Amino acid sequence: MGVKLTMGDIAELAGVTRPAVSNWRRRYEDFPPPVEENVPQPLFDSTRVNTWLDSLPLRATEKLDGHETYGERFRERLRLRTISELRGTLPGDDLVARGIALAAVTAILREPFGAIPYHQISQKRPDLVNLFKDPLGGLDTEKDRLSEIVAEMLQEASPVDVADRLLEQADRVGSTIRARTTPQQVSELIAAISAEKPWRSIYDPAAGFGTLLRRLLRGSSLKASEIFAADEDMFALRLLRLSLLAENREVTAHCQNSFTANGIKADLVILDSPVVAGDDNRQELPDPFRWVRLAHRHLNPGGRALVVVPAWALKKTRARDRKAKLRAELTQKGLIRAVVRFPPRVHSFHVAAELALVVVDQQPDPERRVLLVEAGTLARSYGVGWIAEVASLLRDPPTEPGKGIAWVRAADCDDRRSLLPEPSMAEPPTENTAADLLDAQHRLARLFPDDQEFQRMPVVTNRAERVFRELGTYKRSKQLVLIPGHRIASRYVGQGSTPLVGVEELRNLRRIGDRTVDELALGIDLGGYEAVRLTLPGDVIVLSIDQIHAYVDVEGDKVVEAPAQVLRISRRKREDRTTEEPRWMTPRVLAALLMAIGVPEHATGPLVRRVNLAELRLPELTPDEVATLDSVLRQVEERETGLRFRLAALRSFETALMTGVADGSLRVIGESVDDS
Repeated sequence: MGVKLTMGDIAELAGVTRPAVSNWRRRYEDFPPPVEENVPQPLFDSTRVNTWLDSLPLRATEKLDGHETYGERFRERLRLRTISELRGTLPGDDLVARGIALAAVTAILREPFGAIPYHQISQKRPDLVNLFKDPLGGLDTEKDRLSEIVAEMLQEASPVDVADRLLEQADRVGSTIRARTTPQQVSELIAAISAEKPWRSIYDPAAGFGTLLRRLLRGSSLKASEIFAADEDMFALRLLRLSLLAENREVTAHCQNSFTANGIKADLVILDSPVVAGDDNRQELPDPFRWVRLAHRHLNPGGRALVVVPAWALKKTRARDRKAKLRAELTQKGLIRAVVRFPPRVHSFHVAAELALVVVDQQPDPERRVLLVEAGTLARSYGVGWIAEVASLLRDPPTEPGKGIAWVRAADCDDRRSLLPEPSMAEPPTENTAADLLDAQHRLARLFPDDQEFQRMPVVTNRAERVFRELGTYKRSKQLVLIPGHRIASRYVGQGSTPLVGVEELRNLRRIGDRTVDELALGIDLGGYEAVRLTLPGDVIVLSIDQIHAYVDVEGDKVVEAPAQVLRISRRKREDRTTEEPRWMTPRVLAALLMAIGVPEHATGPLVRRVNLAELRLPELTPDEVATLDSVLRQVEERETGLRFRLAALRSFETALMTGVADGSLRVIGESVDDS
C-alpha cells in the first residue's frame, strides 16, 4: 500500500482541479474507492490511484512536460513531494547533490547504480573519485530513501531529465541553488544567439551551478571540443560537473577568482554576472562592466562574448563615475555589438530584477553602430517567439530602426549617455501620426458640422527637426520643480476639509474632494505645519504607475498623497514683484504631453510598473506652439464640459421619467416621440 491521499492531493499531483477528480469518481465505476471514509475527508491509496491514472491519457495540449498519461505525471510529482519531505535528513544542497550524483553514476555506468555506487565509480572512473566522495562516499543505497526514489525516477526518465527535476525541486528541500540560477528565458536567448555557428571552445567565467552552460551545450549546432568553467564556489562547481556527467559531458573546471585567472581563451564566452540583480545602489555594488571587460579578455580572435548584466548598469548617470566611464570606454572602442533589454520579471527568484544582454566582439571597430533591442516590445508582438526574433535580428541586423529596435553610434556613447534600450526609442512614423490627426478632423466635421475651430487647425510634419529633452533637464535648469507626495496614515483621511488627491482620484475612481485630510493634524505628524506641502494653482499632479495620469490643479490648496507627485512650472518674478508666466510651457500642455506619452513598459519593482518622470522625453516647443496648443486644449475642455452638462440633463430626464413610471405615479399619454 502507498501513502494516503485526499482528493485535493490527487488533483495537485495529477495536475487537475479538484472538481475534475470528483467527476472521475462519478463517471468511472473502476475509480479506486477510498481506504478510509470515516474521516473529515476520504483518503485514497496512492498506489491504486496511480495505477488507475496510467490508463488515462493526457490531452495533446497537456503533454508539455513530456508525459503521456496522468499516471506518469502523478508518479513523478509524488516522488518529488516525497523528496521534499526528506529535507530534515540532510541539508537541502546535499540532498540535491546526492540525487544528481546518482543520476550521473547511472549515465557513466550505462546501467542502474548498485548498493555502493561510490565503489562502482572508483572501479569505472578512478579519476572521478574525489568528485563523488562528498555526495556518495559511504552511502548504502539500500538503506537510503532518496536513493530509492531516484532509482524509480531513472526507470522512467533519462539521467539528464532526472537531474533537471531535482534542480527544479531545490527550493522545496531547503536548497539555495535557485537564487544563483540563470533565468530560463535568458538561457534560451543566449542559446539561440550562440547557435549561429559551431564554436570550438566555450568558457563561462562565473559558471555557478551551470544552468546557463548546460542549456547552451544542449544546442544541436554546438560541437565544442573544449569546455571551460570557473567559479569561487567549490560546491557549485561540483554540482555543475555532476550535472554535465549526467549528460555524458565533461568540463574543465577551475575553482578560482576569475579576475586573477590567466591563460584561458575561447571562441565563445558566456557570463551571467554575479551582481545583486535589481539593486540600484550602484555605489555599494561591483561594476558589472568589469565582467564585460573580463569576457572580452578571454576571447580568441574572431570570438564573441554574451554577458548578462543588471539593466541599471546601462542607464545614464547623473554624475560622472568610474563605472560609467568603463562602459563608455568599451563602447567607444567599438567592442559592444548589441544590447538586448529583457522583458520585465524574467527572473523567477529576483522578481524585481531588470536584466540586459551585452553582445561583445573580440575585434574592436570604432565606427561601429550599436544595435539596441527592446525585447519587451517584441514579446508583445511575437509572444513566445520573441527569442527567435531577437536571435534573428542579431544574426541579420536591420539597416533602419523599427519597433523595439534602434541604432546608436559607438563614438557617441560617452559616460553620460544611456545604452539601455527603451520602449519609446522606436517612434511611430510621422506620416501615420499626421494621418491619424486628419482622420480625427474628418470625424469632427461629420459629428460637429458647425464647429470649424479644430477642422482648420494647420499642422506640418517635422520629426527630423524636432528636438527632445528629458524632463530631468528642465528640473536641473530649475524650469520645473518636482515635489513628492506625502505618505499619509489612514487615520488622517476623512478629517478636516483640505482635499486629498491620490491614486483613486487620478484614476477617476473617486471625485476630487470626496476624500479630505486635516492639514493641522497631518502637520504635527510630519514634524510641523510648514512640512505640509499644499498645491498651488497651476500645479500638475502626476501618477506614473501602470499608466501616466495627469491633472491640472486650477484652484490649488490640495494635499497630494504618494505615490502621486507634483510638477510645478517655475515662474520668474518681475521687478514690480509680479510673476511672469513662462512661455516655454503651460500646465495644460504639460499634462496633455505627459498623458500622450502613454503606458510605461518597464517596472522598477516586481509587481508595480513605475516610470521615472525625470527620464521622460518631451519635445521642445516654441512659445507660439505652446500658446496655440494651450488654446486648443482649453477649447476642448470647454466643449467637453458643455457636452457633460447636456448628457447629465438627458440622464436626469430619463431617470425622472422612468422612476415615475416604475412607481406608478406617472402615465405616458399622447403621441410617441418621432425618432426621425
